[in-house]
Amino acid sequence: MKVGNGLSEGVELGPLNSEKQRTSVLTLLKEVWDNEEGKLLCGGKIPKGEEYACGNFLEPTLITDVAPDSRLLSEEVFGPVLPIVRFRKLEDAIEDVNRTKYGLGASIWTKNLDQARTASEGLEAGTVWVNQHLKVTPELPFGGTKASGIGKENGAEALLEYLESKSVMIKV
Repeated sequence: MKVGNGLSEGVELGPLNSEKQRTSVLTLLKEVWDNEEGKLLCGGKIPKGEEYACGNFLEPTLITDVAPDSRLLSEEVFGPVLPIVRFRKLEDAIEDVNRTKYGLGASIWTKNLDQARTASEGLEAGTVWVNQHLKVTPELPFGGTKASGIGKENGAEALLEYLESKSVMIKV
């Protein structure tokens, strides 16, 4: 899907993996609107057009002024939805993000490398991206912390998923 609405033109975005997942994301967005838990900046709809008829497409969605208790901030959405939350202090942002029971990934957007380092160390997430999001390379391990999965994909750590260790202690 070609991205528009003020986002970078020419960016390609594929469909969600199933109709059930798209429905789940749309239900969460409806909850946000119904409970006035955020303001829609762009997106949030199923795109129109024949090219989107075969697939579970959803427009990239940006939401500002998200309520602190919104499920949008505490659930894993697994869809093209980005809640935008501003903080005055980095420590407050890290504390707020770490309140969730999930920890698959996080992205930090800053020009300040000291803040990027501090946030990367403090965030409880399996992967932290700085000034990018969702780039996953085969040589780097990918997987979450807390309730966001078990084990890692990619990298040397992924090989451990195929091994079964055994300890044997013998006293003679």
